Amino acid sequence: MVLAFGLIAFAPTISLAQPIPNHVAIERPMSGTVILAMKADITLSELTATGTADPKLEWAENARRHIEQAISARLTAQGYVISRADPTTITDDAALQVLKLNDAVDASIMSHAYAYGTGKLPTKTSFDWTIGEGASLLIPADARGAANAPRYALFVKVKGSYSSGARKLMMIGAAIGGVGIPMASQAVEASVVDLQTGRVIWHKFEIVGLGVDIRTEAGAKTHIESLFKDLPL
Repeated sequence: MVLAFGLIAFAPTISLAQPIPNHVAIERPMSGTVILAMKADITLSELTATGTADPKLEWAENARRHIEQAISARLTAQGYVISRADPTTITDDAALQVLKLNDAVDASIMSHAYAYGTGKLPTKTSFDWTIGEGASLLIPADARGAANAPRYALFVKVKGSYSSGARKLMMIGAAIGGVGIPMASQAVEASVVDLQTGRVIWHKFEIVGLGVDIRTEAGAKTHIESLFKDLPL
């Protein structure tokens, strides 16, 4: 998890590697299939003139609300049913271990696919990742074994910053003088896990486009449409 978030945190300074497969081919789920949407893990801050990142909880909450609404709208329009869960409320030790394993697998995917080849697995040419059959433990206890139990789990992580007014002015002045100052940016990591088999069927890492503000309803919708364009659901 630390590695994955580290890559996201430094996304503005890295160049993404040559794209590799990021999903498996599956038969489109039937209408009414339940998707367990985990509460989005979002951290946003204000990048000050001095380069300090000042956490902004209100920004994170706004982004979370709009992103989750955009996800629900996108998936329900396709006929799926959304069930929500908050990983921070899970107390079952076995389920918590599954969440930790999911974070570790995410970190491996990030390292293999995006970090300049650092951690790249030279013999891994297909998208073949799993968190094991224990993934079923993420299904809420009252839904396990039920006909309408969630089939897939969706995880979303967001990390980044927005430049303060003073930072923007400094960037303009520096640019005039021929000096480059790193700008603020945001990145999103998302994945879908098959809760029956534990297989990761899709993983995506994407830097939010310039001019797109995920703290707003319109910006969140725009980015989710971009993020989900190759979602196999």
